[in-house]
Amino acid sequence: MAKELIMPKLGAEMTAGKIVEWKKPQGGWVQLAEVVVVIETDKLTYEVESPAAGYLYILKPVEEEVPVSTPIGMICESQEELQAFVIGKAASLIEQKPSPSPAALPSISPSLPAGAGDSPTSRRDIRISPVARKLAAEHGLDITTIEGGGDLGRIEKQDVLRALEKRSNVPFSVEAAVKSRAVPASRKSIKEVIPMRGMRKVITERLHGSLMQMAQFTEMGEIDVTETVAFRNRLLEDESIIGVKISYNDILVKVVALVLREQPIMNASLVGEEIHVWNEINIGIAVSLEGGLVVPVIWSADKMTIVEIHRRLEDLIERGRNRKLTPDEIAGGTFTISNFGSYGAFYGTPIINPPEVALLGLGAIRQAPAVIDNQIVIRWSMAYGLTMDHRVIDGATGGRFIQRLKQILGNPNLLGALW
Repeated sequence: MAKELIMPKLGAEMTAGKIVEWKKPQGGWVQLAEVVVVIETDKLTYEVESPAAGYLYILKPVEEEVPVSTPIGMICESQEELQAFVIGKAASLIEQKPSPSPAALPSISPSLPAGAGDSPTSRRDIRISPVARKLAAEHGLDITTIEGGGDLGRIEKQDVLRALEKRSNVPFSVEAAVKSRAVPASRKSIKEVIPMRGMRKVITERLHGSLMQMAQFTEMGEIDVTETVAFRNRLLEDESIIGVKISYNDILVKVVALVLREQPIMNASLVGEEIHVWNEINIGIAVSLEGGLVVPVIWSADKMTIVEIHRRLEDLIERGRNRKLTPDEIAGGTFTISNFGSYGAFYGTPIINPPEVALLGLGAIRQAPAVIDNQIVIRWSMAYGLTMDHRVIDGATGGRFIQRLKQILGNPNLLGALW
């Protein structure tokens, strides 16, 4: 029996999700727990796995917004079951038409696209890939005249290219399409068009809004982390006892959380004309993904040990990169850390993650010359960029935050006393 593939409810506030991409074509075979569709909310994108092995029957198209718990597809056990769904879909469409003649009804099989019973003008029900639809629109090609060569008659890019060749009697290629977009005056042409949608669109809107709404300024400098490096090395030596491999991120989350406990104004939000200082210290960690980033949150980080932070952070990062986070797991942050040093960068001007009022960007840890007791010595150094909302935080406040951060990172043994 076929199993429903439903729009999941990923968080308490989620009421609907938009279908971004079907990973399998109409009628394609899907394995149990294989990613079959990508959806998005206003906060993240999420990969939905198949509840069973079988043949996919797509109910909802790409770009459609669907209420939670609504079926968006079916996983059919056999080709016969899939064919029954195709026929059933076509019949439901035909019933909406005024008194159709039985002789006019087409013979429907899984080789035809869903919606094949519609008239040629019902373009919405034609199975066509987004790339193919865009290419056809750019060249004024009627998609109802194109014969699809994909699964279940889906029109693919190559089908559009063949139709263009037939129309012009000139071999058509992607290269020719790119050249046709060239702008002679600037001698440049488009290599690829990437729609601003999904996660990238959300990031654009949030960060642009952040800059427009806040009076942001960034303090930069260097922190001597020689003792922190030695502290982590001791933890690595005791890995078999501790049970995990502690990272610099684990230590930094703990240290920042403790400093925020001492300086709560940095752990706040501006709501209307009121500054709300939060009881909880929930640290967000910016995680880079293909096509964007996500900020999972470690709740009550100041109350956790470094080992607990490690386990929580490892889980959040892994599921974040696999697009398995729920909206609740990226909500409730009060302060964010962005480790741009993981890609070798030293300095940056991070943008605040609203509605927070500060964000700490950290650069790569490296050896650098330093002057101690009038002697030049080699020490471990880490650059930072602390971005703050000047409406709430002044430079002196940020300076005290960094000063305390330097004290603890310069003497990590303080961590034991502060737990």
